[in-house]
Amino acid sequence: KAEVSGKYKPESVSNYPGVSKEEKYVVIFQTKDEKLSFNVSEFSYNNYKIKDKGTLRYKGSKLISFK
Repeated sequence: KAEVSGKYKPESVSNYPGVSKEEKYVVIFQTKDEKLSFNVSEFSYNNYKIKDKGTLRYKGSKLISFK
């Protein structure tokens, strides 16, 4: 069980002139024991709301699902 405790878009920087920056989106989940953060798509980022609660499934640093 987890709750969305935060989300943000870190500053993205391109090291190469003329190359577009890749946007990053991060969502932070609070479980009973720890805080976990995952990179997500823009679509997922926009759909997660602070204080949403559900079951978090992940493998390593990859978010599988949150329902």
